[in-house]
Amino acid sequence: MKSMNKFISLLLCTLLIFSLFGCTKTEETVKLEENNGQEAQTATYTAEAKGFGGTVTVSGTFKDNVLQDLTIEAADETKDIGGKAAESLKAAILEAKSADVDTVSGATYTSEAVLSAAKKVFNQAAGIEETAEIKMKPGTYTGSAKGYSGIIKATVEVSENEILSIKLENTINEDSTIQPDQPMYIMQNIAVRELDQIFYDVEKLLPERIIAAQSLSVDTISGATASSNGAISAVKNAVKEAGADPETFNKTIAKNDAQKTYDCDIVVVGGGTAGATAAAQAKELGAKVVLIEKSARLGGTGGLSAGPMALNTDAQLALGLEADTKAYYDHYDELMHWSIKGSLFSQLLNKSADTFDWLNANGVKLIPDTGWFAQTHGKTSLTCYTALPYMGLEVRSYFEDLVSEVDNVLLETTATSLIKDADGKVTGVMAEKYDGTKITVNAKAVIMATGGFGGNEEMMQEKLGAVYNLLGVRQNDGSGLKMMLDAGAKEYNASAICTHAIGIPGEVTGFNGFDRTIPYSLITSAALLQVNDNGERFMNEEVQDTDMTRGSVMHAAQGSYYYVVLSQKQVDAIKEKGTSAVGQQYDPMAFSFQYISAGKDVPMTNIQAVLEAAVKEELAYKGATLEELAQNAGMDPEILKMNVKKYDESCNAGKDEIFDKTVSELNALGEGPYYAVKGTTVAYCTVGGVETAMNLQVMNEDGQLIDGLYAAGVESIGNIMDGKGYTNVSGIALSWGFNSGRIAAENAVGAINK
Repeated sequence: MKSMNKFISLLLCTLLIFSLFGCTKTEETVKLEENNGQEAQTATYTAEAKGFGGTVTVSGTFKDNVLQDLTIEAADETKDIGGKAAESLKAAILEAKSADVDTVSGATYTSEAVLSAAKKVFNQAAGIEETAEIKMKPGTYTGSAKGYSGIIKATVEVSENEILSIKLENTINEDSTIQPDQPMYIMQNIAVRELDQIFYDVEKLLPERIIAAQSLSVDTISGATASSNGAISAVKNAVKEAGADPETFNKTIAKNDAQKTYDCDIVVVGGGTAGATAAAQAKELGAKVVLIEKSARLGGTGGLSAGPMALNTDAQLALGLEADTKAYYDHYDELMHWSIKGSLFSQLLNKSADTFDWLNANGVKLIPDTGWFAQTHGKTSLTCYTALPYMGLEVRSYFEDLVSEVDNVLLETTATSLIKDADGKVTGVMAEKYDGTKITVNAKAVIMATGGFGGNEEMMQEKLGAVYNLLGVRQNDGSGLKMMLDAGAKEYNASAICTHAIGIPGEVTGFNGFDRTIPYSLITSAALLQVNDNGERFMNEEVQDTDMTRGSVMHAAQGSYYYVVLSQKQVDAIKEKGTSAVGQQYDPMAFSFQYISAGKDVPMTNIQAVLEAAVKEELAYKGATLEELAQNAGMDPEILKMNVKKYDESCNAGKDEIFDKTVSELNALGEGPYYAVKGTTVAYCTVGGVETAMNLQVMNEDGQLIDGLYAAGVESIGNIMDGKGYTNVSGIALSWGFNSGRIAAENAVGAINK
């Protein structure tokens, strides 16, 4: 009986288990039923488009054709502008499950690239084949777009399916013009247009490349990225007017697979001040020379500068400008904390007069400066280019004349690595032209003059601890320094920035030219309070006008940004009467080459709307209280409150006991709400790279010479600077560029001829 009961129990349990399995749906079964009996399909699609600095790549993961995840790679875009735009667009596209979202203000090129690539990804997921059909109404059309600092106009002639001709013009937007009755301080009239020296290459080269490829996906001209992007956008807008979708002109351009080899005595990498000089000097000494330059023009950052220091030239002595070389040396050595390599700095001073004459004889026309610059350090005067304004085409021609006898000048050619033999001697350079052609240059010596790493935000953050706005050329991306370090060079004082000016990190959008520069007029007003990102006041704000280099170096020491803090009371006063209403005593003297400051008595009638827009675009911050302002700006609330309190007390007392700035009750902030407007340092280049001996031959980590490798210009200037900051002894960097180029060439040729 017991056995029967056990059997029945076992049978019931078994039936129960089977019934449970029969009633339970597995996850796979549910998926099959939800998808009409088919398993959900997951796939990832990828597409590319041209952004501001390079290629933007978008990858989308879809399940049953519905977007699940999105990845945007925009490594070549500016981190604070393009990078943030990419993050914002990613969130918007994921939320909308579509590429039909708005662009991000202030990041047009990156936005358009992300959305163009995203649209291709959605089309791939939907199985939509992109058509390459082009249909336009034949005729001539115009389009405009923002370039570096002005407006670029493109006049485009088209047939039904081809672009026939393109004419690019450098124009001034009417809303950006300066009226004669506006009391503006204008040092250079380039604030509302492209730079002629740089735009020249875009105007000359870009149209023929677009027409030859029948594509708007051509590479930007190296060293003219903003102007190139503006020109391409202007052509796109003209094509739209002709009735075509610009996307149909975005076909990929195949790279050239050709190879070419050069054999020479000296190869110079970098055609800026030092490189062009080194190439010309080496050629004059009888060497066979190849000069490699990444951009389409020569001169580099030096072509955007004022002039080099030179002591006791015949031209100076004729004017009674005699310098005490020993006093000059001692003064500079003290500024650099007695840390310079004296053998190199003495060579610079003693050679500067001869280099002055040599440059004049070779097409770089210099004359002694007897004005403000010359008097900055007494009779230790510098010399200036005769071609003004700075950055003009005449200055460009100086460098072209300088290298006119050099055997091979390879423009738009990027060095990729140094060649070394089995013994470790540097014997040449591998490079690549803009069209993909691989270049090998075999040489007996290599002179590196690659301009530092000011165009590389990651390297700036790593080595300088901050990222700065760059006035200089962005192709100086640290690749030359990396090549030398890979060859065993010892890094040396690569930790400072060359800066003369201050600026704003971006423009508010949707306003006319005057209103867009209101934030700049605020950050250059000595009357207003300036603090760092902790909320601490750090300088007498008047210094930026009495000594702009010293002022900008002090700003740079605060990091990537500093802030001008003002209250609503001050905003209202500036709106009605200009900055004189808050204590500005004179028209601001600061400049950034891209912007100009409003005179002290010019009302900023739209300041409230501009500030509100700046807050939305994270170019400024706002708070009802100082605590809220500090929280929004990432400052320490107690430090900010302490500094504003002390500043207001000084203003009300009429004496600034900390920095001795001219203050009065007009300067005091008083009650909130408050604003903090972002300011930044405008830099020419980094200063410092590798250690060299007195002959400018590069040294390794063990203090030994690297056979065949020399460094000139910015890459070796750390040997005469302390790695802390730039100096306000005018003209040093440019003078080092010219003189070190000659010194490196003389020693390299001498070593070859031994």
